[in-house]
Amino acid sequence: MYRRLAVCFLSFAISCGDSATTGQDSDGGDPSSMSPSASGCSIASCGGEGQACVQDRCVTDCRIATASACSAGKVCDFTDGRCVGKDSPGVLTGGFQECIGPNGKQQCGPGSLCSLDGHCAADGPCSELSCDETGRCYGTSCPTTRPAPLCTLPDLDKLTAVTPNAISFDFDRLCNSYVVTLTGYDYLYQVAPSGDITTVAGYSDANMHEVVAAPLASSVKTPGDVALIYGIHGSALSMLQRGEMMSLPPLIPTSAVAAGVAPIGAPFDTYSAGLTYGPQGRLFVGNVQVSGDLAEVNAKDGTTTTLYTDPNGERITAAAQYNVRSLVIGMMSGELRLFDLGTKKMTVLSSGISEPIASLAMDRFTGTLYVGHMSGAVVTVNAKGEATPFAKHDLAARLRIGPDNALYCLTGAISGGGVSGASFAKTALPNKR
Repeated sequence: MYRRLAVCFLSFAISCGDSATTGQDSDGGDPSSMSPSASGCSIASCGGEGQACVQDRCVTDCRIATASACSAGKVCDFTDGRCVGKDSPGVLTGGFQECIGPNGKQQCGPGSLCSLDGHCAADGPCSELSCDETGRCYGTSCPTTRPAPLCTLPDLDKLTAVTPNAISFDFDRLCNSYVVTLTGYDYLYQVAPSGDITTVAGYSDANMHEVVAAPLASSVKTPGDVALIYGIHGSALSMLQRGEMMSLPPLIPTSAVAAGVAPIGAPFDTYSAGLTYGPQGRLFVGNVQVSGDLAEVNAKDGTTTTLYTDPNGERITAAAQYNVRSLVIGMMSGELRLFDLGTKKMTVLSSGISEPIASLAMDRFTGTLYVGHMSGAVVTVNAKGEATPFAKHDLAARLRIGPDNALYCLTGAISGGGVSGASFAKTALPNKR
């Protein structure tokens, strides 16, 4: 099912996608834990906790398939292959899941997931992958201390000075900031790390809503694509190419946008919501043809493919990438859901939040999901779906995680005329997982 989408698209240069590095892990345990044997070793002779026989030596590395089990009350920490207490800080543990793809079967263990391409890929805090000859894989290069910031963002006063009418914002990995407004004649602002501002005028009196920056590969040194939603009298959207920065022509008729209500309040949320880039740099958005549908966007021609529709027509209000194969979806009811892009199945992550969700930001280093509400409340949600209060702002909370290792929150008063008094708050993310 295809329909031309209401999205604004800012085309810079893009290079993205998930990648996995395969190959036997080189750390193979601490050399001091290797016990030489003139006559070699065996599984029986390497019976110490987490030990395995590797190339005629006893190696202490519980990640190895043939390693002895950890003792009672301990688990294998795949961070470094040591047996540790199950409640140890930052422990990376868990089971293995089958992954079937074009190259056969693999088993994806801690620090990895079965990618949409059908092979194990590093995920969460891990950046590399180790696989043995049987296809048993797990994540490696999984630091317990958060990696250094990628770059430095402008001071908060530079962002706040852009406009007091900001309604949405995002960052790229090069520390460019993107802000859209909602009041009168609206604009898209790009704020460079230096503080220099580029302004793109909106179309007519269109109401801008959400903006997202595409993920960039580490080798890319120039800004990438930026997509945004806006409405004309609350209902139509457009696409913008960077080479045509002064024009935002509408691409679809207003009848193509799903009507309804959502947390921001009519008429500003009566159109598509939950715009996000996901795995493999793919673009997704909710409420395109009917309330509660989730669609993938073809950024080249603006068409969409419907992936899921809520059977009760409940509106999607926010979305973000959760891992290498799933999106996390915020619903009008406050329920959090996970949508698996491989199986096309929607499951509930948390139903304990009764307030409508306005924004989501996923910290994949710690596995913590930050959830912002229009009341200004912010909570964290863990992998078990357990919610914990995190912060309380006086006004609506829009969240993003910056490449400088900080959580940013945009707050502002929303009324029938737009947004006023918008400001940014910044909180450093935990340095340890």
